[in-house]
Amino acid sequence: MQNLLEQIRGVVGVSGAIIYDRNMDEARMLMPASFEEKFRDYLRMKFLDILSFVDGPAKFRIKLSRGWLIIKATETYAVLIVAKDDLNIPTLDLVLKSILIALDNRAYSEPDQKEAIFTEESAFTLLKAINLIVQHFTDAISQFQLAQMLRDSKADLAEQYADLKHFTVEHNATVILIKGSESRLDSYSTEAVAAWMSQFKKYVKQQTVVAGFNLKNITGEVRRDLEGLRFYRKFQQFASSQ
Repeated sequence: MQNLLEQIRGVVGVSGAIIYDRNMDEARMLMPASFEEKFRDYLRMKFLDILSFVDGPAKFRIKLSRGWLIIKATETYAVLIVAKDDLNIPTLDLVLKSILIALDNRAYSEPDQKEAIFTEESAFTLLKAINLIVQHFTDAISQFQLAQMLRDSKADLAEQYADLKHFTVEHNATVILIKGSESRLDSYSTEAVAAWMSQFKKYVKQQTVVAGFNLKNITGEVRRDLEGLRFYRKFQQFASSQ
């Protein structure tokens, strides 16, 4: 990520930049030393505030008294640029286009990680994550509709992910595990559930604006276990490919 920030910073007129990963709720920043830490935190906070109202691709170019503030976003990433008056806008547009394509295609390499350990308890962690994600949308969509979206998105992936057959969708949009199936699931189930939830979110977006969707916060009760299962990374990969 650092090399991408440096590419942006290399454009004439750019003072600093922030790259935000929407699904992982992670932000990386490269700002000049003259920017105090308090001001950097303020920029980051305001950037995320704006993004909470923007779902999907967007571009903002704001002229300031002594420079520019530019935001470019896709469904999975967003970039904030702080620039001076002499900003080379055509060059910046080309650089941003290249960088966002690289990010969405996961073109940069991730650090190697040890293989996730999957236990029977992990099956219930995934189940909890599913129900927390569904619950997040209950204020905007009826339980009946959510249940149908869960079934439809599950059916879309049934042939590719056989493990999904162990999960049952109730009429009230609650998902349960078929009794005894926790012993039949393995690490591949994490990918299956991540794919399912990404597909489910796609259905949700057809019905309502998915603003303020922060996966790690929504699944905070089991966040540490999900991180150990690499669930967030797998979810992000599926979300990026849609």
